[in-house]
Amino acid sequence: MIEWEQLNRIARERFPDARPTVPMLLAAWAEHDPDGELARVIEPAGLTSAALVGALHGLVDRPSADDSQLMTDCIMSASDEHVTGWHLLKTVCNHPEHHVTRALVDAGLRLSDLRKALEEKKPQPALASLAHHGIAVDSNVSPLLKYGRNLTALAKEEGLFDSYCDRPEELEAMTTILMRMERGNPALTGEAGVGKTALVELLAREVAAGRVGGIAPETRIFEISIGKLVAGTKYRGEFEARIDEIVQAVLKCLPAFLFLDEAHLLFGTGRAEGAPMDMANFLKPFLARGDLRVIAATTADEFNRYIAQDEALGRRFEEIRIPEPDPELTSRMVLSRSRALAKYHSLEIAESVVSRAIELTNEHLPQKLQPYKSIDLVDTASAKARQAGEGVLTEEILLQVLAKTTGRPLSELKGNDRKPLRDLATSLKKRVIGQDVAIDKVVATIVKQRQKLGSAERNLGTFLFVGPTGVGKTEMAKQLASQFYGKDKKILILDMAEYSDWGATNKLIGSPAGFVGSENEGVLIRWLQNNPSGGVLLYDEIEKGHSQIRNLLLGILDNGRIRSARGKVMDCRHCVVVLTSNAITSDDLAKGPLGFGETKRNIDPAELLTKDFPSEFLGRLDDIVLFNALGPDEIRRIVKLRLGEATERMKKRGIMLRCDLDRLAKHLASQLKTSKSGARGVERLVEKKVLDPVALATLRVDDAGELEAEIGDEFYIHGEIHIRST
Repeated sequence: MIEWEQLNRIARERFPDARPTVPMLLAAWAEHDPDGELARVIEPAGLTSAALVGALHGLVDRPSADDSQLMTDCIMSASDEHVTGWHLLKTVCNHPEHHVTRALVDAGLRLSDLRKALEEKKPQPALASLAHHGIAVDSNVSPLLKYGRNLTALAKEEGLFDSYCDRPEELEAMTTILMRMERGNPALTGEAGVGKTALVELLAREVAAGRVGGIAPETRIFEISIGKLVAGTKYRGEFEARIDEIVQAVLKCLPAFLFLDEAHLLFGTGRAEGAPMDMANFLKPFLARGDLRVIAATTADEFNRYIAQDEALGRRFEEIRIPEPDPELTSRMVLSRSRALAKYHSLEIAESVVSRAIELTNEHLPQKLQPYKSIDLVDTASAKARQAGEGVLTEEILLQVLAKTTGRPLSELKGNDRKPLRDLATSLKKRVIGQDVAIDKVVATIVKQRQKLGSAERNLGTFLFVGPTGVGKTEMAKQLASQFYGKDKKILILDMAEYSDWGATNKLIGSPAGFVGSENEGVLIRWLQNNPSGGVLLYDEIEKGHSQIRNLLLGILDNGRIRSARGKVMDCRHCVVVLTSNAITSDDLAKGPLGFGETKRNIDPAELLTKDFPSEFLGRLDDIVLFNALGPDEIRRIVKLRLGEATERMKKRGIMLRCDLDRLAKHLASQLKTSKSGARGVERLVEKKVLDPVALATLRVDDAGELEAEIGDEFYIHGEIHIRST
């Protein structure tokens, strides 16, 4: 049955931001049941995998302190055996009053039948238990299987790696190092997902088949789990005894290689306070003499941080960098793996669908690497197709799965799906007054990108909104978030006055390693992580920000991606990037019309902005959108709009407003002190002249009567406002 380490890994991948709990382990196991073993145990007991996930849905989001005790009881129940999914289910059965067990019983689980099924599948005693009871075991093999697995045996007897694609160049580099007289220990380094572990498993397959020149077919490759080595060691000397047991077992069954995945864990593993001995120091003498050949795999960063910094350990390994495979090799690797997936899921998977999966993951998951992300998409989509009873994996299912992963729609716009785009300009013009030309420019660019007629490497739109203060630049960005993305919260507002000092970029993307706060992501990176479906990125008054901010923006504006301080690539292509600036003032507008016109003098906005922004920055924008100064009519319309919003708020409080909004708007608009501030004072004016007096008047109204309060040209009667005729 599934082992504890694998179960925890699946749970961490499924719930990356939480510490695994019993409900998470069970839910993740049900969603990713490699051999269907969980379903075979729980279905005779009256519960399907889907019902189990549904029953635990609420518990996954609300972990309790009792879950920790249940986890402890599960691990302790295994004694000296390997902890597996069997122990997890058995622990659930042994705690019938626990809220997790009660939730499963309410969903239809029969505990008596589950106990019976578990008794039939009771795991065999571990090798240590066999030896304890006097049963002879092969001393050369037992510790290697106790703490790991024989990859060559799995390849030869079970054909476990038959679906892997050949990688001759990497295999040749690895075997060359293994055959050397000295320093015959290759260290495979590369980013997660490029296939380091799969490459060693591929080597095991080729060795077992006798297809590796210079390496005998009887050579065995043992993968050792460092986690299993450490688990259960309570006293000094136990860990060292296990390492020595493994090394001696390998030396007695040569030719053999050890494979250590996540090899950076060598550094410090088993070390106690005041004692310098750890796994790395224990292995150094064997590696130096060449008695033991070890294949290590880790990321390049972790190799440099943990292994290479120990010069004595680092020089015993020869680093082999495993890059992301090129498009041709990626295609062959994913196609080869998809054949095994088709057999496993009993589906037909066409080559065209596999090619489409590679294209989609390259476009929408730039932060992940090939071939892992394409194989993962095909596997998940195949599982979804099987759940739906489909016999063929289609592109539509790929899009559905990827849309759920990214949190944004990916299918082509058809029929009624185009309606929100058609209505976007109209809805914006109702809420942003006097800027119809600017709205048309912005909407045209967004529609072009959403229809996939523009560059696939660009944001949905990158705009610089310029114009006098108070004309609606920031309001336009807020309304874009509300009307296009459907949520007011789909906007990140960055006031550039807060990012004017040196090091401002650290606030956005995080601090470099070694600096204070390097363990935390920046504001921009956190927002992008929490909003994978995109939104509006508003850099308000960009000219006030430090020049570093503009340099950082060059990458976002050019290819729609940004890299965090930790090296994580974030996709911004489904965002609308808006920069606002007051660099063009009312005085500039008074000099003459901007753009094309019939007057003699035209002013180029880009020319006016070159004093504040470099040309390379302006050249990356989709458009420089000019916002016109507001006239009396536009101010009156904005006042009326804000009055309408105020009356809606009053209605929710049981206060009815009956008046001529046009007359009231005209009256209030006439009281704005200056036209240079645009509409910036409108909301405060409505509050001062309307909402404040209404609020005070309602306090003076008793339950039995009405109170009239006269204030200027307006008076209020029991929550009703009238304009006195003149």
